[in-house]
Amino acid sequence: MTDRAIGERIAVGIAVLWSVGLLVGALTLPVYERVTVTANGSIGSSATLVEENGGAVLAIVAIPLVVTAGVALALRSRYRKHRKGPGVVAPVLTGLVLIFCVLGMLTIGVFVLPVAIALVVACALAS
Repeated sequence: MTDRAIGERIAVGIAVLWSVGLLVGALTLPVYERVTVTANGSIGSSATLVEENGGAVLAIVAIPLVVTAGVALALRSRYRKHRKGPGVVAPVLTGLVLIFCVLGMLTIGVFVLPVAIALVVACALAS
């Protein structure tokens, strides 16, 4: 196994770990603050992304993980068939993640950017 292949696997691994971290964060990290004002004073509380927006938001947060799995499978398939380069599927999927980052820049996009960068690196190392 070459250094480039090892680097490619490390980049894909980073993308997977970050994507899983996004899912865990959506379930556990408090990102919304609530303040309820009563006659006795104010009461503060917080909510996670899933608590505030419902379980359907997990489908959106899971997109980077699903795409990363697709890139990993595409690169592995090319490697097993002894073909040079990343092929067509891996760069197209990586481009979709980059578009997802741009479209969601004001919300989740900035948190997905490390996944996109890792996938770009993986595709570059595969060539």
